[in-house]
Amino acid sequence: MDITEYYNDGKSAVNFRKANSADLDEIWAFVHTSIEKMISEKIFQWDEIYPTRSDFEEDIRQGFLSVGVDEATGKLA
Repeated sequence: MDITEYYNDGKSAVNFRKANSADLDEIWAFVHTSIEKMISEKIFQWDEIYPTRSDFEEDIRQGFLSVGVDEATGKLA
């Protein structure tokens, strides 16, 4: 089921929908990169212990996780 929210800043458009298991690799790559960036900036909210990939798997399973999809590329935004 798609979420009806839509973002358009005139340069790019993003549609929001519930995440699914096919999104997990891309979500995890984004999270891993974010963790590295946060640690480099001395922000220790996320680290190598939390969150885990299984946290996101569970959020997807329960229908709690949404993703933004770039309308032009079809990739997660």
